[in-house]
Amino acid sequence: YYDGVATYLLSHTGEQGWTISGNPQLQVVDPTHPLATGLPSTYNYVNPSAGFYMLRVNDPAISNAANNGDGHPDLFNKTIGSGELIYFLNSPNSNYWSDANDFAILQQIIENGLNLGAPLITVTPDSFNVALGPDASTTGTLTLGNNGDGDLNFTISLSSARRVQAPRQNLYEVHQAPSPEMVALTASPGSATIEMEIPQPKINPLADIILVTTTTVTNSVELALTNLGQAYDLVSSSDFTTIDFTPYSTIIVAMDGGQVSEASVQAIANAAAGGKKLFILGGSNIQSYYDGVQTYLLTHTGETGWTTSATPEFQVVDPNHPLATGLPATYTFVNNLASYYMLRVNDPDVEVAAINGDSHPDLFTKTIGNGHLVYFLNSPQHSYWSDANDFAILQQVITNGLAFNPLTWLSVNFTNGTVTPGGTFDVSVFFDATGLTAGDYFANINITSNDPLNPAVTVPVHLVVDPALAIEPVDGTIPSVYELSRNYPNPFNPSTNIRFRIADFGFVSLSVYNLLGEQIVTLVHENLTPGNYEV
Repeated sequence: YYDGVATYLLSHTGEQGWTISGNPQLQVVDPTHPLATGLPSTYNYVNPSAGFYMLRVNDPAISNAANNGDGHPDLFNKTIGSGELIYFLNSPNSNYWSDANDFAILQQIIENGLNLGAPLITVTPDSFNVALGPDASTTGTLTLGNNGDGDLNFTISLSSARRVQAPRQNLYEVHQAPSPEMVALTASPGSATIEMEIPQPKINPLADIILVTTTTVTNSVELALTNLGQAYDLVSSSDFTTIDFTPYSTIIVAMDGGQVSEASVQAIANAAAGGKKLFILGGSNIQSYYDGVQTYLLTHTGETGWTTSATPEFQVVDPNHPLATGLPATYTFVNNLASYYMLRVNDPDVEVAAINGDSHPDLFTKTIGNGHLVYFLNSPQHSYWSDANDFAILQQVITNGLAFNPLTWLSVNFTNGTVTPGGTFDVSVFFDATGLTAGDYFANINITSNDPLNPAVTVPVHLVVDPALAIEPVDGTIPSVYELSRNYPNPFNPSTNIRFRIADFGFVSLSVYNLLGEQIVTLVHENLTPGNYEV
């Protein structure tokens, strides 16, 4: 070892043997050296064995941060070719570092060593909170800095987080009808009563999910939602045109047959196009359903009829797809009726996560306007999913389908880059409420880099879509000057109004700041025609 060090790394005296340093055993000789950051000027180890060393360095090319008590370099670095050597001479044997104070010294030295020559990331701001009116948009700036000594290489990705629906009234009131298997749903306020079969009506005013069924799914889809802790409203009907989907962000349609009309398919397709998630399981073997799917959702071969799949009945073709998370590469159902399907999709725009044993897409997604479709072709009829292993597959599919949420409202202009030492890099962050329903939307901006101490940084994003922030033209006159009026009322609680005039067509940005100069909310960030406006 002594010969190898002398030949390839460092010159030294040639003196051999382990010994414990004299006191003080750690002496910082260059307090400005990066390796000395956070270290005391002198230190005596509680356990003297932490001062064990065996090399006496006399290399003139080293940059020395600290000596030991015998006057030898103890903590130093040296350039080796195009790389860097960092050396702490004390033995790292864990028995020597059991004292907490001694260990704190060792940990600081390791941290300094990792930081030497490495990038150190800074991210500003640490979160985004944005409020927009319907169909409005705005832009923010994410600044990445590098306080380290090496280039910072970063990658940015976006991921969805939870969404909270805007507060709403209970849309459906459940009344017991004469028949024990019938209930009357009265759409409030003041509309006609609709009678439909609902084995177990569930109405939850806090639910963000509506489950529409044409078959019994008590021990399949409903059980999975319950296991996952998901609140949902339940409506059993083949007529989707009578259902108000407005309050919900996720629409689950579970079918094993049913008189589903083309208009009903159009109704759920329109809801998806408006920014909602449409999650379909199964289908219906009537021509109107095939025609509706073909016209409004997906292209397919036109072949009709329910059939069970060949084995293996479930085959993941894209293990990296979010819909494939936690699913086996192949699976044969214990009850082959769980593989029942009736649609042969050939749509080039779908993203396929899994196929069935007949090579048809079985679990896939497709963008529909401002929303998206998730489709699992297998029938959800609960008697087919009585086997525990089969049900585990169904529950994982539902888990993935609910979690899948492409971010249509959040984007960035750079997904990777490099920040030089001491530099910064600005990333534009775009927020777009087009097609979004009122409520709170959450996401994360995920930054990974080669910073050894902070390789992953998450910046939470919270978007509020609030109709109260909508911009309303006040009248049809065209002003000759630009003007921003004082808000009224002032003071106010809980709301105030701001009027402004635009003399020419152009881009308008209107933001509110607090007394510290911090931006609180952006109310307007879009092109406007000449006129008088109020927000």
